[in-house]
Amino acid sequence: MARKSSSKKEKPPHLVLFGQRLKEAREASGHTQGELAKAAGVQQSDVSKLEGGLQGLSTERLLGLLTAARKLGIRVDYALTGHGPMIISTEEPALMAELREVIERHSK
Repeated sequence: MARKSSSKKEKPPHLVLFGQRLKEAREASGHTQGELAKAAGVQQSDVSKLEGGLQGLSTERLLGLLTAARKLGIRVDYALTGHGPMIISTEEPALMAELREVIERHSK
């Protein structure tokens, strides 16, 4: 018996993991998808799709989203790797400065 081929595309595992971590951290920081989208200059539906592992973003839009997440207190290293705390502590000014430098270097 032949198996039916699924019309749904399989989600890339790296996008699924990134989306899950971003959602976890966003929720832990007390922000909505709309707030993150507004801070990043993207549509709320873009954040929803990204959190669901359904969509990747261009490098420029991804950097904008990560910059916005950082501004909202979400740790970028957690969203990207799953390591470390989800939320930026107010006791981490050195890390904030380092993240700012990295993001500025990559956005030029």
